[in-house]
Amino acid sequence: MSSFHHAPSAPAMSTLQEEKTRVKRPMLQAPLLQVPLHQVPTSSPIQAVRASYLQRLAQDRLVQGGYVPDLMPILTWTSEDVRLDEEPERHTTAEALISPPAESPTKGGRKSFLRPGSMRSSVVNISAAALGAGALALPRAMYYSGILWGPLLMLLLAALSVLSIRVIVQLVELSGKNSYEEIAKAAFGPCFALLLEVNIVLFCFGTAVAYMITVGQISQQVLDAAFGHLADPALSSLMDPNTVLILTTLLVLLPLSLLDRINDLRFASFAGVSCILYLIFVVGYVFASQRISPTLTGFDALQPKGGITGCFKMLSTSIFAFCCQPNVPSIYTELEAKSYKRMQKVSVRAMLLCCFVYLLMGVTGFLAFGEQTLGNVLGNLQPLLCSRDWVVCSGMAAMAFAVTMAYPLNIFPIRFSLETALFYHSPHLDVPGMRTGIAVAAVTSSLCVAIALPQINLIFELIGATTGSFVCFIGPGLLFHRLVPGDIFSRHKLKALTLILMGFIFLVVGTYSSVLDVIAQLQAPPTTQALCSELVSGAGKA
Repeated sequence: MSSFHHAPSAPAMSTLQEEKTRVKRPMLQAPLLQVPLHQVPTSSPIQAVRASYLQRLAQDRLVQGGYVPDLMPILTWTSEDVRLDEEPERHTTAEALISPPAESPTKGGRKSFLRPGSMRSSVVNISAAALGAGALALPRAMYYSGILWGPLLMLLLAALSVLSIRVIVQLVELSGKNSYEEIAKAAFGPCFALLLEVNIVLFCFGTAVAYMITVGQISQQVLDAAFGHLADPALSSLMDPNTVLILTTLLVLLPLSLLDRINDLRFASFAGVSCILYLIFVVGYVFASQRISPTLTGFDALQPKGGITGCFKMLSTSIFAFCCQPNVPSIYTELEAKSYKRMQKVSVRAMLLCCFVYLLMGVTGFLAFGEQTLGNVLGNLQPLLCSRDWVVCSGMAAMAFAVTMAYPLNIFPIRFSLETALFYHSPHLDVPGMRTGIAVAAVTSSLCVAIALPQINLIFELIGATTGSFVCFIGPGLLFHRLVPGDIFSRHKLKALTLILMGFIFLVVGTYSSVLDVIAQLQAPPTTQALCSELVSGAGKA
């Protein structure tokens, strides 16, 4: 893309505003950038170039699908912005606790079932932001926690997620900001906003790694089912897990990640949710056909594996599965007749829906496969894939499509953040070759991690315990405490204190448990991915 060399004129700003009203924003998109030129000084040529870049940035974010980071609060900060040693603008306790009056909903015209801004649409948006590949590791998570403690812990996380969403909604009303990053800057300054953005980008990176592992494993399972019976040494070396992963990345994932605009792939978010729901049906179908695994007894199914450590492994994976907080400000902004009460109903319904879906996946998957439950439930389905079961084959095909299309949606926030931070301060570097290099570096980094840690349950545990705990619980709690007056132990701040304490517990204990698992995985002589392949291949031949 060519660089601008002058600041946009007033007609250009008008055109941009018209475009904002004309183009319908895709669901799950972060708030639009709205940067008046008077907020960006243009007294020098480099400042004029930066002002132009900000306007093009707004246009780029306008048409992208999926989550798009809001780096404007970080890029445009000045010495007058809030610092940690200064007090932010605080609101009264009454403002923090009293729900604003609901706006009048739009009347007239025929109302569609999922019209934008409706409660149904908002429930679907939040659910779609949460539902994803994390469900693939939930049977293994249920294996760790047991049938008794697993559902209770998942209900606890659903309740904490509802509380976190409510806190974020109150922060949106109190601060007048419409993105997570802007709220963070208003409370603690640009450094905290940068810390929050880094955590969100790392969360996207972990998700991309998990998707890459899943695509590689599905490709290997399909090849093994098709050619595994052939005793050809060359073919055997070609079907090595790492070889399959590298070839899949070069031929499929990298070209998709090099797209400048991923607006055409935004439907992958909805396709992914549909495929996850269908996969749950497939797991339920397997459970109904073969009943409870003979490797389980009643006591084994109830007892957590590893005691309290097993429970925290389950919690870390579930935190990853429930994460949707970065999308909440934009969803609340679009809500008709928005109020705390209406958004509370939306969040409760969305989290209950996610909880039901996850419990169905986790419980039925664990009961069906028992002690042989793998970190990725797709591995347990390979024997049925080898037997040409059409239900399982269609489920694997659907997941392969959804995960492949979703991978670039998680690489793009990383590209966007790096490109924005680099090109804003050095506009002369904004050339196609540099953009390609950033994309290749992001994909290569995720490939290296996927080869080193080929178990998606470890990725979900580590990302959920670290970045997930901060983004979902610690961050909202700290922001609420900072912006709302009163002692942290005061009654109206108990919810913030609860989020902070629970988040730190999840962060410390979950990270400790996850790091031990990662170290054990790295020190193991044979890769777990190879062991899993041998296990499912042997079951398929049997």
